[in-house]
Formats: sequence, structure tokens, C-alpha cells
Amino acid sequence: MIHGNPIPLLPVARKGRPGALAFSPSPARERGPGGEVLFLLFVLLASCGGGDGGATPDDTRGTDTAVQVDAAGDASDVLAVDSATADVTPTFHAIADPPTPGTYVLTTDPIELTVNVTDGRLFVLRAKVGCQGAAATPCVYERSIPLLTCSTSYEKGYTALLADNHAVVPIKEDSLELWVTAAGKLEGFYNLTPSKCCEAHPVVALTHADSTVCEGYETPDCDPYTVTGCAEGQHCIFDSEGRPTCQANGPTALGGACDMGEAACAEGACIDLSGTGSRCYRYCKSGGVECGGLGCLSLTSSSYKVCQLPASAFEPCDPLAPACAKANEACYLSGITTAPICQAAGDIAEGDACKDDNSCARGLLCVNQACRGVCRVGGGAPDCADAFAICQQVAGSIGVCVVQ
Repeated sequence: MIHGNPIPLLPVARKGRPGALAFSPSPARERGPGGEVLFLLFVLLASCGGGDGGATPDDTRGTDTAVQVDAAGDASDVLAVDSATADVTPTFHAIADPPTPGTYVLTTDPIELTVNVTDGRLFVLRAKVGCQGAAATPCVYERSIPLLTCSTSYEKGYTALLADNHAVVPIKEDSLELWVTAAGKLEGFYNLTPSKCCEAHPVVALTHADSTVCEGYETPDCDPYTVTGCAEGQHCIFDSEGRPTCQANGPTALGGACDMGEAACAEGACIDLSGTGSRCYRYCKSGGVECGGLGCLSLTSSSYKVCQLPASAFEPCDPLAPACAKANEACYLSGITTAPICQAAGDIAEGDACKDDNSCARGLLCVNQACRGVCRVGGGAPDCADAFAICQQVAGSIGVCVVQ
């Protein structure tokens, strides 16, 4: 859906991982003859605090443990390292047998990973990993990669061959190090890039989820923007996860009504936007030439954009003298196209909040997220019923009533 009104009013951590250093006082030396006297003298001197009653650096030594904290500086047990085990680095032993092919997942907040194993190769298909800084410097570091196809993972280099059932996969500046510890289990570390926030190597364990393998990963994905990379009789669209995929051509031209979930469009995708019903839209990046001179619409629920549709794809109308052929429709200004069109009528009353082009009842327009009465700029019918309202221009002679 396109939300909001498109028409505004005018006028260091241990190298072997995981996470934290543990600072311990130096072990006491064995005291020889007379040592007790020297030790007592040392205590007396230390109690003076250098003469100012304050603690010296030697007084503050002790065991410290790094834990993850949130932006407010509150301690969290996520990725925390217990002081008793801070010096212990987990070790993993790879099995001799090959891993079970397919998809492996980990979905334990704040770490989400999806990895595929095909032909002795690891493919990182999704990664969302974060850590937070120490209480003294609360901040957040996050690496997030959306769900990818095997081809895109291969193209970006988020893949590595298993050697003795062990692999290190680069993920931008980070890396994922895994061992095959069981036929359906991968264990290891996600190595976060040292940053101003924190340095961490959280332990991860992924389990086998399904037997889908990465077939044809060396062949690049199709391109929904250039409509290339698919066999004859097919065109490229984004699937429900936002990944490029080929779909059979349908009979419906751009702008035409279509059935969701079916291969209905000759090109582009069947999408339902702002009460106009499902129609075939072309993908775009910036509009202009690629949209035939029309604009490029951002969608609130998707990462991609689509071209505006020509007004000829709808029943045109005039908000100042609305007359739509269908009884359940009214005339609205819409960001989907360049002129007023008939859309399914809403029921939100004047003055109430709205978010879609056709949210408001007949005779009202959704402007600046409120339903407002339609009026003619410069006078004439329709006019504002409220004597304290003025007619503010929206487009051409079309205005809305605003109480001052």
C-alpha cells in the first residue's frame, strides 16, 4: 500500500573469541623471612592513599568482565561472558563425514543466520548480527544482510569451500567461521569487525532446516529492471522475499487489472495499491524514461519501486464535479497516477485522520493525513460550509477546506 498523502498543501577481546577480557590481579609472591613486616608496611602506606584520601591506580585493580549493554547503559545477559569462564575459548571438532546438504538456520536474537550447503560449499544467504558497546560508551554495531538468492551470494563472494569440513566465509568486513560438527549441524563464530562500539566473536550454532540446495548458483540472477536473464516466455519479478525470480508471461498488459498470486502480467508484477485493485506495474529505480515520463513510486512494504500508471488505465474524474460510473466509487487525487481517478470510496469523516488516497468519504480528500472537504480555489461551487474555513490550493483549481 502507498500510505500517507502524496499531495501536500501549497502556501581488546581475546583473539580466540568469545567476547571479553578478564582482568585479574597479579598473583601474590611468596613471602620470605620478614615478608610479613614489609607486607604490613605496604598496607599502611597504601591506606594513606597518597596523602589525599583518594584511591590510587593500584587500589582499583580487580577482576572485570565485559557484558553487552543497551543504549541506555543497562546490562544485558545477551552475549555476556561469565567471569569464571572468560578465559575459555570454545573449540570445535569437525566430523569426517560430509554435511547434510541443504539450508541451515539460526534465529536466536540478536543473531539470525541462514546458510546453505551445496556440493561442499557454504553460501551465506542471510545475516543479521549485532553487538553493543560497554556501559561507558553505549552504542550499537549491526551487520544486516537481507535474504539473498544463491546466485547473489555467490556473486557477492559470501561463499567458501569446505576444507576438512571447516570454512571461513567473508561477509563484507566481517566473517563467519564454521565447522561441520554433526551431519545436520554447523558450529563456530561470527567474527564482528572491531568498531568504536565493541569487538565480539559470538558463538553460533546452525541446524539443518530443509534439503533445498543451490542449483545453478554460477548463473547470475535475472534482472527485474531490465527484464533480462529469463527464458523465452518468461520475465523477471521480485518474489515475496524480495529476491529476483523468473515468472511465466501472462495476458495482462501494464496497468491492467490482474489476479494476485497468478502469472497474469505480460511484464512487471501484479500488485494491489491504494484501493485501485490489483494491477500490473513495471519496476523502476528513479522514474522518467524508464517509466515513460511518469514517476517512480516507493512502496511502504517493499524495497523495490514501481512506475506510476497512466490516467488512461482508470476512469478519470473531477473532484469538483465528481461522477463515477460505479456506485461504490468516488473521485480522488492519487499518487498512483497523474490525474484524479475513480477509486473505491472510503468512510472516514471530515477532520479525522487518514493515510490512503481513498480513505475518506465522498467529497473529501486525504491531505496532510486528515480528511478535508473539497472546494474550488478562487470561489464558486463547491465551497466550504464552515464560515471560518478557507480554501487552500492542492492542485490547479482543486482545494481543500482548512479552518484557520
